[in-house]
Amino acid sequence: MTAGEGKILLVFFGYTSCPDVCPTTLADTRSALGQLGDDADKIEVAMATVDPERDTPEVITGYVQSFIPGAHALQTLDIGLLEEAAEPFGASFSVTSGSDGEVEVVHTGSLYAVDDEGRLLVSWPFGTAFEDIASDLRILLRSR
Repeated sequence: MTAGEGKILLVFFGYTSCPDVCPTTLADTRSALGQLGDDADKIEVAMATVDPERDTPEVITGYVQSFIPGAHALQTLDIGLLEEAAEPFGASFSVTSGSDGEVEVVHTGSLYAVDDEGRLLVSWPFGTAFEDIASDLRILLRSR
């Protein structure tokens, strides 16, 4: 995954039924972008679902774009391909079903910044304040 030329791509691995980490991360990302003013145009956002059976392309697109209009929604049913995409970030996930049929999803809650050459620039663990993410993004944009 890379950003458009001269841009920074924020990448997140999550799922639409997530009760806390995913909506909080996307809301914090939206708030961080809001702090950047016109520089927000130099940032792209992509969320890859780790629950592709339930997160159809339509579902994931509607979800991520409800937080950040124009954000990229990524979905593949090829779990090997998804694992391959997550590996360079150090992200992991698992989706299991209990005997009662209830689906349990576990995933890394970090947000990642990637440059237009595919280099990982920084990662923020879940819970990083949006002001800190915005500050880091300003630094990254100035260093480009």
